[in-house]
Amino acid sequence: MATISSPGIGSGLNVQSIVSQLVTLEKKPLEALKLKATNTETRISAMGQIQSQMAALDDALKTLKLSSSFEPMKVGSSNSGALSGSAVFTATPASFSVEVSQLARAQTASSASFPAGATLGQGSIKIETGNWSTDSFEGNGKTAIEVEVSATDTLSDIASKINDSGGDVTAAILNDGTGEKLLLRNKQTGAVNGFRVQVTDTEDGGDNDEYGLSRLAYDPPSGANGLTLAQSALDTEATLNGVAMTSANNQFAGAINGVTIDVKQLTNGPVTLDIGRDTTEISKAITAFVEAYNAVNATLQDATKYDAATKVAGPFQGDSSIVSIQNRLKQLIGSSGPFGNPFGRLSDIGLEMQKDGSLKTNSAKLETALKDVPNLKEFFTSTSNATLGIAVQLQSFTEGLLGESGGVSQKTKDLQSRLDRNAKDQTTMNERISRSEQRLLAQYSRLDGTVARLNALNSYVSQQVTSWNQKQS
Repeated sequence: MATISSPGIGSGLNVQSIVSQLVTLEKKPLEALKLKATNTETRISAMGQIQSQMAALDDALKTLKLSSSFEPMKVGSSNSGALSGSAVFTATPASFSVEVSQLARAQTASSASFPAGATLGQGSIKIETGNWSTDSFEGNGKTAIEVEVSATDTLSDIASKINDSGGDVTAAILNDGTGEKLLLRNKQTGAVNGFRVQVTDTEDGGDNDEYGLSRLAYDPPSGANGLTLAQSALDTEATLNGVAMTSANNQFAGAINGVTIDVKQLTNGPVTLDIGRDTTEISKAITAFVEAYNAVNATLQDATKYDAATKVAGPFQGDSSIVSIQNRLKQLIGSSGPFGNPFGRLSDIGLEMQKDGSLKTNSAKLETALKDVPNLKEFFTSTSNATLGIAVQLQSFTEGLLGESGGVSQKTKDLQSRLDRNAKDQTTMNERISRSEQRLLAQYSRLDGTVARLNALNSYVSQQVTSWNQKQS
Protein backbone atom coordinates (compact mmCIF):
# COMPACT_ATOMS: atom_id res chain seq x y z
CA MET A 1 0.00 0.00 0.00
CA ALA A 2 1.31 3.48 -0.89
CA THR A 3 2.43 5.71 1.95
CA ILE A 4 2.56 9.49 2.28
CA SER A 5 6.04 10.79 3.11
CA SER A 6 6.52 14.05 4.97
CA PRO A 7 10.16 14.43 6.09
CA GLY A 8 10.55 15.90 9.60
CA ILE A 9 7.19 14.78 11.02
CA GLY A 10 8.68 11.88 12.96
CA SER A 11 11.79 13.66 14.24
CA GLY A 12 10.66 17.24 14.46
CA LEU A 13 13.47 18.29 12.17
CA ASN A 14 12.58 20.83 9.40
CA VAL A 15 14.13 18.65 6.70
CA GLN A 16 12.73 20.65 3.74
CA SER A 17 14.15 23.89 5.12
CA ILE A 18 17.55 22.32 5.80
CA VAL A 19 17.78 20.80 2.32
CA SER A 20 16.52 24.01 0.68
CA GLN A 21 19.23 26.06 2.40
CA LEU A 22 21.93 23.59 1.45
CA VAL A 23 20.74 23.60 -2.18
CA THR A 24 20.71 27.39 -2.19
CA LEU A 25 24.36 27.36 -1.19
CA GLU A 26 25.13 25.01 -4.05
CA LYS A 27 23.31 27.35 -6.48
CA LYS A 28 25.63 30.28 -5.76
CA PRO A 29 28.00 29.39 -8.64
CA LEU A 30 24.95 29.02 -10.93
CA GLU A 31 23.93 32.62 -10.22
CA ALA A 32 27.44 33.71 -11.15
CA LEU A 33 27.10 31.81 -14.45
CA LYS A 34 23.76 33.48 -15.17
CA LEU A 35 25.27 36.91 -14.53
CA LYS A 36 28.13 36.11 -16.89
CA ALA A 37 25.62 34.99 -19.52
CA THR A 38 23.70 38.26 -19.19
CA ASN A 39 26.90 40.28 -19.53
CA THR A 40 27.95 38.25 -22.57
CA GLU A 41 24.54 38.75 -24.21
CA THR A 42 24.91 42.50 -23.63
CA ARG A 43 28.32 42.44 -25.29
CA ILE A 44 27.01 40.40 -28.23
CA SER A 45 24.23 42.94 -28.72
CA ALA A 46 26.75 45.80 -28.57
CA MET A 47 28.97 43.91 -31.00
CA GLY A 48 26.04 43.55 -33.39
CA GLN A 49 25.53 47.31 -33.36
CA ILE A 50 29.24 47.92 -33.95
CA GLN A 51 29.23 45.45 -36.84
CA SER A 52 26.16 47.04 -38.44
CA GLN A 53 27.54 50.56 -38.16
CA MET A 54 30.97 49.47 -39.36
CA ALA A 55 29.29 47.93 -42.42
CA ALA A 56 27.52 51.25 -43.09
CA LEU A 57 30.86 53.05 -42.83
CA ASP A 58 32.40 50.50 -45.20
CA ASP A 59 29.61 51.15 -47.74
CA ALA A 60 30.14 54.92 -47.52
CA LEU A 61 33.88 54.47 -48.04
CA LYS A 62 33.33 52.17 -51.02
CA THR A 63 31.47 55.04 -52.68
CA LEU A 64 34.17 57.58 -51.83
CA LYS A 65 37.01 55.41 -53.14
CA LEU A 66 35.40 55.22 -56.62
CA SER A 67 36.65 57.70 -59.20
CA SER A 68 33.17 57.81 -60.73
CA SER A 69 31.80 59.26 -57.47
CA PHE A 70 33.72 62.45 -58.26
CA GLU A 71 32.68 62.60 -61.90
CA PRO A 72 28.90 63.14 -61.87
CA MET A 73 27.74 65.81 -64.30
CA LYS A 74 24.59 67.89 -64.39
CA VAL A 75 22.72 69.93 -66.94
CA GLY A 76 21.41 73.35 -65.96
CA SER A 77 18.75 75.14 -68.04
CA SER A 78 17.82 78.80 -68.24
CA ASN A 79 14.25 77.62 -68.96
CA SER A 80 13.64 74.27 -67.23
CA GLY A 81 9.99 74.39 -68.29
CA ALA A 82 11.03 74.04 -71.91
CA LEU A 83 14.34 72.18 -71.76
CA SER A 84 16.10 70.01 -69.21
CA GLY A 85 18.67 67.27 -69.38
CA SER A 86 21.07 64.85 -67.80
CA ALA A 87 24.72 64.00 -68.33
CA VAL A 88 27.07 61.11 -67.62
CA PHE A 89 30.63 61.48 -66.36
CA THR A 90 32.07 61.35 -69.92
CA ALA A 91 30.41 64.68 -70.77
CA THR A 92 32.61 67.74 -71.12
CA PRO A 93 31.73 70.92 -69.21
CA ALA A 94 30.35 73.40 -71.74
CA SER A 95 27.50 75.80 -72.49
CA PHE A 96 25.05 75.59 -75.42
CA SER A 97 22.24 77.65 -76.90
CA VAL A 98 19.16 75.66 -77.94
CA GLU A 99 15.96 76.71 -79.73
CA VAL A 100 13.00 74.37 -80.34
CA SER A 101 10.67 75.12 -83.27
CA GLN A 102 8.65 71.87 -83.44
CA LEU A 103 7.73 69.03 -81.09
CA ALA A 104 7.50 65.39 -82.10
CA ARG A 105 4.01 64.15 -82.79
CA ALA A 106 2.38 60.82 -83.61
CA GLN A 107 0.27 60.37 -86.74
CA THR A 108 -3.46 60.10 -86.10
CA ALA A 109 -6.36 59.50 -88.49
CA SER A 110 -10.13 59.12 -88.15
CA SER A 111 -12.95 57.63 -90.16
CA ALA A 112 -16.27 59.12 -91.07
CA SER A 113 -19.16 58.66 -88.64
CA PHE A 114 -21.12 55.40 -88.89
CA PRO A 115 -24.28 54.29 -87.11
CA ALA A 116 -23.53 52.39 -83.91
CA GLY A 117 -23.19 48.67 -84.59
CA ALA A 118 -22.99 49.13 -88.35
CA THR A 119 -20.94 46.75 -90.50
CA LEU A 120 -18.64 48.07 -93.22
CA GLY A 121 -18.02 45.09 -95.44
CA GLN A 122 -15.77 42.09 -95.83
CA GLY A 123 -12.04 41.78 -96.63
CA SER A 124 -8.71 42.55 -95.00
CA ILE A 125 -6.85 45.56 -93.62
CA LYS A 126 -3.09 46.07 -93.74
CA ILE A 127 -1.43 48.84 -91.70
CA GLU A 128 2.23 49.63 -92.42
CA THR A 129 4.38 52.10 -90.49
CA GLY A 130 7.01 54.30 -92.08
CA ASN A 131 7.84 57.72 -93.44
CA TRP A 132 5.62 59.85 -95.69
CA SER A 133 7.28 62.10 -98.24
CA THR A 134 5.40 64.43 -100.58
CA ASP A 135 4.09 61.69 -102.87
CA SER A 136 5.33 58.39 -101.50
CA PHE A 137 5.53 56.15 -98.45
CA GLU A 138 8.64 54.29 -97.29
CA GLY A 139 8.24 51.54 -94.71
CA ASN A 140 10.44 51.52 -91.62
CA GLY A 141 10.93 47.75 -91.58
CA LYS A 142 8.50 46.96 -88.77
CA THR A 143 6.03 44.12 -89.23
CA ALA A 144 2.75 45.30 -90.72
CA ILE A 145 -0.58 44.81 -88.95
CA GLU A 146 -2.89 42.56 -90.96
CA VAL A 147 -6.44 41.71 -89.88
CA GLU A 148 -9.25 39.84 -91.56
CA VAL A 149 -12.67 41.49 -91.48
CA SER A 150 -15.86 39.44 -91.81
CA ALA A 151 -19.14 40.72 -93.17
CA THR A 152 -20.59 40.77 -89.63
CA ASP A 153 -17.75 42.72 -87.98
CA THR A 154 -18.74 46.07 -86.54
CA LEU A 155 -16.42 49.07 -86.22
CA SER A 156 -15.76 48.02 -82.62
CA ASP A 157 -14.86 44.50 -83.76
CA ILE A 158 -12.36 45.92 -86.28
CA ALA A 159 -10.81 48.16 -83.59
CA SER A 160 -10.39 45.15 -81.26
CA LYS A 161 -8.69 43.09 -83.99
CA ILE A 162 -6.24 45.92 -84.70
CA ASN A 163 -5.39 46.27 -81.01
CA ASP A 164 -5.09 42.52 -80.52
CA SER A 165 -2.40 42.40 -83.21
CA GLY A 166 0.08 44.05 -80.82
CA GLY A 167 1.43 46.47 -83.43
CA ASP A 168 2.44 50.09 -82.99
CA VAL A 169 -0.86 51.46 -84.36
CA THR A 170 -3.75 51.41 -81.90
CA ALA A 171 -7.45 51.85 -82.54
CA ALA A 172 -10.28 53.40 -80.54
CA ILE A 173 -13.96 54.12 -81.08
CA LEU A 174 -15.27 57.66 -80.59
CA ASN A 175 -18.99 58.42 -80.34
CA ASP A 176 -19.31 62.04 -81.45
CA GLY A 177 -23.07 62.23 -80.99
CA THR A 178 -23.87 61.53 -84.64
CA GLY A 179 -22.42 58.02 -84.65
CA GLU A 180 -19.18 56.10 -84.17
CA LYS A 181 -15.74 56.94 -85.60
CA LEU A 182 -12.66 54.75 -85.81
CA LEU A 183 -9.57 56.58 -84.50
CA LEU A 184 -6.09 55.29 -85.35
CA ARG A 185 -2.88 56.46 -83.68
CA ASN A 186 0.74 55.34 -83.76
CA LYS A 187 2.22 54.71 -80.31
CA GLN A 188 5.51 56.15 -81.57
CA THR A 189 6.22 59.76 -82.48
CA GLY A 190 8.46 60.98 -85.30
CA ALA A 191 8.26 61.27 -89.08
CA VAL A 192 9.61 57.75 -89.50
CA ASN A 193 6.60 56.41 -87.60
CA GLY A 194 3.76 57.48 -89.85
CA PHE A 195 1.36 54.85 -91.19
CA ARG A 196 -0.77 53.95 -94.17
CA VAL A 197 -3.87 51.78 -94.28
CA GLN A 198 -4.52 49.56 -97.31
CA VAL A 199 -7.62 47.40 -97.71
CA THR A 200 -8.69 44.47 -99.82
CA ASP A 201 -12.43 44.94 -100.26
CA THR A 202 -13.80 41.54 -101.30
CA GLU A 203 -17.37 42.74 -101.14
CA ASP A 204 -17.37 45.17 -104.08
CA GLY A 205 -13.84 44.73 -105.40
CA GLY A 206 -13.06 48.42 -105.13
CA ASP A 207 -10.19 48.96 -102.70
CA ASN A 208 -10.00 52.74 -103.07
CA ASP A 209 -13.61 53.79 -103.52
CA GLU A 210 -16.16 55.26 -101.14
CA TYR A 211 -17.93 52.00 -100.41
CA GLY A 212 -17.49 48.95 -98.21
CA LEU A 213 -14.23 48.41 -96.34
CA SER A 214 -12.50 51.00 -98.53
CA ARG A 215 -13.93 53.64 -96.22
CA LEU A 216 -11.20 52.71 -93.71
CA ALA A 217 -8.27 53.04 -96.14
CA TYR A 218 -5.61 55.76 -96.03
CA ASP A 219 -3.07 55.73 -98.85
CA PRO A 220 -3.18 59.11 -100.66
CA PRO A 221 -0.74 58.19 -103.48
CA SER A 222 -3.10 55.40 -104.56
CA GLY A 223 -6.18 57.59 -104.16
CA ALA A 224 -7.40 55.89 -100.98
CA ASN A 225 -8.72 58.59 -98.66
CA GLY A 226 -11.40 56.83 -96.62
CA LEU A 227 -9.74 57.99 -93.40
CA THR A 228 -9.05 61.63 -92.67
CA LEU A 229 -5.54 62.62 -91.52
CA ALA A 230 -5.90 64.37 -88.15
CA GLN A 231 -2.20 64.78 -87.30
CA SER A 232 0.90 64.06 -89.38
CA ALA A 233 3.86 62.27 -87.84
CA LEU A 234 6.41 64.92 -86.93
CA ASP A 235 9.97 65.08 -85.61
CA THR A 236 11.19 67.41 -82.93
CA GLU A 237 13.10 70.19 -84.69
CA ALA A 238 15.64 72.37 -82.94
CA THR A 239 18.92 74.18 -83.36
CA LEU A 240 21.95 73.77 -81.12
CA ASN A 241 24.34 76.69 -81.37
CA GLY A 242 22.64 77.41 -84.70
CA VAL A 243 23.04 73.85 -86.06
CA ALA A 244 19.76 72.16 -87.06
CA MET A 245 18.93 68.80 -85.53
CA THR A 246 15.91 66.51 -85.44
CA SER A 247 14.64 63.68 -83.24
CA ALA A 248 11.80 61.19 -83.60
CA ASN A 249 10.83 61.84 -79.99
CA ASN A 250 11.06 64.76 -77.61
CA GLN A 251 14.60 63.92 -76.61
CA PHE A 252 18.06 64.42 -78.07
CA ALA A 253 20.42 61.69 -76.88
CA GLY A 254 24.00 61.81 -78.08
CA ALA A 255 23.79 65.10 -79.95
CA ILE A 256 26.27 66.27 -77.31
CA ASN A 257 28.63 63.55 -76.08
CA GLY A 258 27.35 62.10 -72.81
CA VAL A 259 24.36 64.45 -72.65
CA THR A 260 20.62 63.81 -73.05
CA ILE A 261 18.36 66.81 -73.71
CA ASP A 262 14.67 66.52 -72.84
CA VAL A 263 12.31 68.80 -74.79
CA LYS A 264 9.08 69.77 -73.05
CA GLN A 265 7.75 72.67 -75.11
CA LEU A 266 8.57 75.12 -77.85
CA THR A 267 10.92 77.95 -76.99
CA ASN A 268 10.31 81.62 -77.64
CA GLY A 269 14.02 82.19 -78.01
CA PRO A 270 17.40 80.69 -77.15
CA VAL A 271 17.60 78.56 -74.01
CA THR A 272 21.02 78.15 -72.41
CA LEU A 273 22.10 74.69 -71.30
CA ASP A 274 25.12 74.50 -69.00
CA ILE A 275 26.91 71.16 -68.56
CA GLY A 276 29.10 71.05 -65.47
CA ARG A 277 30.23 69.07 -62.44
CA ASP A 278 27.52 68.02 -60.01
CA THR A 279 29.27 68.77 -56.73
CA THR A 280 26.01 68.21 -54.86
CA GLU A 281 26.39 64.45 -55.31
CA ILE A 282 30.02 64.60 -54.18
CA SER A 283 28.98 66.55 -51.10
CA LYS A 284 26.29 63.96 -50.32
CA ALA A 285 28.85 61.15 -50.51
CA ILE A 286 31.20 62.97 -48.12
CA THR A 287 28.33 63.75 -45.73
CA ALA A 288 27.27 60.09 -45.76
CA PHE A 289 30.83 59.11 -44.78
CA VAL A 290 30.90 61.63 -41.91
CA GLU A 291 27.54 60.43 -40.56
CA ALA A 292 28.55 56.76 -40.78
CA TYR A 293 31.89 57.39 -39.06
CA ASN A 294 30.32 59.48 -36.28
CA ALA A 295 27.77 56.74 -35.60
CA VAL A 296 30.37 54.01 -35.12
CA ASN A 297 32.66 56.36 -33.18
CA ALA A 298 29.86 57.20 -30.71
CA THR A 299 29.06 53.52 -30.23
CA LEU A 300 32.71 52.65 -29.59
CA GLN A 301 32.99 55.55 -27.14
CA ASP A 302 29.97 54.35 -25.15
CA ALA A 303 31.10 50.72 -25.26
CA THR A 304 34.57 51.40 -23.85
CA LYS A 305 33.98 54.26 -21.39
CA TYR A 306 33.66 54.22 -17.59
CA ASP A 307 31.19 56.65 -16.05
CA ALA A 308 32.74 57.75 -12.75
CA ALA A 309 29.54 59.47 -11.64
CA THR A 310 27.33 56.40 -12.00
CA LYS A 311 30.18 53.92 -11.59
CA VAL A 312 28.89 52.06 -14.64
CA ALA A 313 31.29 50.67 -17.24
CA GLY A 314 30.54 50.12 -20.89
CA PRO A 315 30.32 46.49 -22.10
CA PHE A 316 33.84 46.67 -23.57
CA GLN A 317 35.50 48.94 -21.01
CA GLY A 318 39.10 47.74 -20.83
CA ASP A 319 38.66 45.24 -23.68
CA SER A 320 41.94 45.44 -25.57
CA SER A 321 40.58 44.20 -28.90
CA ILE A 322 37.77 46.79 -29.09
CA VAL A 323 39.97 49.58 -27.75
CA SER A 324 42.52 48.67 -30.43
CA ILE A 325 39.88 48.97 -33.16
CA GLN A 326 38.80 52.33 -31.77
CA ASN A 327 42.35 53.69 -31.63
CA ARG A 328 43.26 52.44 -35.12
CA LEU A 329 40.15 54.02 -36.62
CA LYS A 330 40.97 57.39 -35.05
CA GLN A 331 44.55 57.08 -36.25
CA LEU A 332 43.44 56.52 -39.84
CA ILE A 333 40.95 59.40 -39.66
CA GLY A 334 43.82 61.68 -38.74
CA SER A 335 46.28 60.26 -41.28
CA SER A 336 47.68 62.01 -44.35
CA GLY A 337 46.39 61.67 -47.89
CA PRO A 338 48.38 61.36 -51.14
CA PHE A 339 51.81 63.01 -51.17
CA GLY A 340 51.82 66.37 -52.91
CA ASN A 341 48.05 66.82 -52.85
CA PRO A 342 46.97 70.27 -51.58
CA PHE A 343 44.56 68.48 -49.27
CA GLY A 344 46.82 66.79 -46.74
CA ARG A 345 44.27 65.66 -44.16
CA LEU A 346 40.52 65.49 -43.72
CA SER A 347 40.64 68.76 -41.80
CA ASP A 348 41.91 70.49 -44.96
CA ILE A 349 38.61 69.80 -46.71
CA GLY A 350 36.56 70.85 -43.69
CA LEU A 351 36.15 67.55 -41.81
CA GLU A 352 37.55 68.48 -38.42
CA MET A 353 38.05 65.97 -35.58
CA GLN A 354 36.56 66.89 -32.21
CA LYS A 355 37.72 65.95 -28.70
CA ASP A 356 35.34 62.99 -28.58
CA GLY A 357 36.80 61.64 -31.82
CA SER A 358 33.82 62.65 -33.97
CA LEU A 359 34.04 64.63 -37.20
CA LYS A 360 32.43 68.05 -37.60
CA THR A 361 31.96 69.59 -41.04
CA ASN A 362 33.29 73.08 -41.68
CA SER A 363 30.90 73.99 -44.51
CA ALA A 364 32.98 76.91 -45.80
CA LYS A 365 36.14 74.80 -46.12
CA LEU A 366 34.24 71.92 -47.74
CA GLU A 367 32.63 74.28 -50.24
CA THR A 368 36.08 75.59 -51.18
CA ALA A 369 37.40 72.04 -51.56
CA LEU A 370 34.49 71.13 -53.85
CA LYS A 371 35.73 73.77 -56.30
CA ASP A 372 38.84 71.65 -56.84
CA VAL A 373 37.28 68.31 -57.80
CA PRO A 374 40.40 66.77 -59.43
CA ASN A 375 42.52 67.12 -56.27
CA LEU A 376 39.57 66.20 -54.03
CA LYS A 377 39.10 63.06 -56.11
CA GLU A 378 42.78 62.10 -55.77
CA PHE A 379 42.70 62.83 -52.02
CA PHE A 380 40.04 60.14 -51.54
CA THR A 381 40.66 57.67 -54.37
CA SER A 382 44.39 57.49 -55.11
CA THR A 383 45.66 53.92 -55.32
CA SER A 384 49.36 54.75 -55.73
CA ASN A 385 51.32 52.47 -53.41
CA ALA A 386 53.17 55.38 -51.82
CA THR A 387 50.20 57.73 -51.63
CA LEU A 388 46.93 55.94 -50.95
CA GLY A 389 43.77 58.05 -50.80
CA ILE A 390 42.05 58.48 -47.44
CA ALA A 391 38.97 56.49 -48.51
CA VAL A 392 41.20 53.71 -49.86
CA GLN A 393 43.12 53.49 -46.56
CA LEU A 394 40.00 53.52 -44.40
CA GLN A 395 38.01 51.08 -46.53
CA SER A 396 40.87 48.59 -46.47
CA PHE A 397 40.68 48.71 -42.66
CA THR A 398 36.88 48.40 -42.39
CA GLU A 399 36.78 45.62 -44.98
CA GLY A 400 39.41 43.71 -43.03
CA LEU A 401 37.49 44.11 -39.76
CA LEU A 402 34.28 42.79 -41.33
CA GLY A 403 35.96 39.88 -43.11
CA GLU A 404 35.60 36.26 -42.01
CA SER A 405 38.79 36.44 -39.95
CA GLY A 406 38.56 40.15 -39.14
CA GLY A 407 38.54 41.66 -35.67
CA VAL A 408 34.80 42.37 -35.58
CA SER A 409 33.80 38.97 -36.92
CA GLN A 410 36.20 37.10 -34.62
CA LYS A 411 35.07 39.05 -31.57
CA THR A 412 31.44 38.20 -32.29
CA LYS A 413 32.30 34.52 -32.78
CA ASP A 414 34.31 34.46 -29.54
CA LEU A 415 31.46 35.99 -27.54
CA GLN A 416 28.93 33.57 -28.99
CA SER A 417 31.25 30.68 -28.17
CA ARG A 418 31.48 31.90 -24.58
CA LEU A 419 27.70 32.11 -24.35
CA ASP A 420 27.32 28.58 -25.71
CA ARG A 421 29.84 27.23 -23.18
CA ASN A 422 28.07 29.09 -20.41
CA ALA A 423 24.75 27.51 -21.38
CA LYS A 424 26.32 24.05 -21.28
CA ASP A 425 27.90 24.81 -17.87
CA GLN A 426 24.51 25.93 -16.53
CA THR A 427 22.88 22.75 -17.77
CA THR A 428 25.59 20.60 -16.17
CA MET A 429 25.36 22.52 -12.88
CA ASN A 430 21.56 22.33 -12.78
CA GLU A 431 21.74 18.57 -13.27
CA ARG A 432 24.34 18.26 -10.49
CA ILE A 433 22.27 20.42 -8.11
CA SER A 434 19.17 18.37 -8.87
CA ARG A 435 21.03 15.14 -8.04
CA SER A 436 22.45 16.71 -4.89
CA GLU A 437 19.00 17.79 -3.77
CA GLN A 438 17.64 14.28 -4.22
CA ARG A 439 20.62 12.86 -2.33
CA LEU A 440 20.19 15.29 0.59
CA LEU A 441 16.49 14.58 0.80
CA ALA A 442 17.23 10.87 0.94
CA GLN A 443 19.91 11.33 3.63
CA TYR A 444 17.77 13.56 5.83
CA SER A 445 14.77 11.31 5.33
CA ARG A 446 16.83 8.39 6.69
CA LEU A 447 18.02 10.56 9.59
CA ASP A 448 14.43 11.57 10.23
CA GLY A 449 13.44 7.89 10.40
CA THR A 450 16.30 7.02 12.73
CA VAL A 451 15.55 9.90 15.11
CA ALA A 452 11.87 8.99 15.06
CA ARG A 453 12.65 5.39 16.07
CA LEU A 454 15.00 6.57 18.84
CA ASN A 455 12.35 8.94 20.10
CA ALA A 456 9.86 6.10 20.13
CA LEU A 457 12.29 3.84 22.01
CA ASN A 458 13.03 6.60 24.51
CA SER A 459 9.34 7.11 25.07
CA TYR A 460 8.85 3.38 25.61
CA VAL A 461 11.74 3.11 28.11
CA SER A 462 10.46 6.15 29.98
CA GLN A 463 7.05 4.58 30.25
CA GLN A 464 8.55 1.32 31.54
CA VAL A 465 10.66 3.10 34.16
CA THR A 466 7.69 5.08 35.32
CA SER A 467 5.61 1.94 35.59
CA TRP A 468 8.34 0.09 37.51
CA ASN A 469 8.76 3.02 39.93
CA GLN A 470 5.03 3.04 40.58
CA LYS A 471 5.05 -0.66 41.37
CA GLN A 472 7.98 -0.32 43.83
CA SER A 473 6.22 2.40 45.74
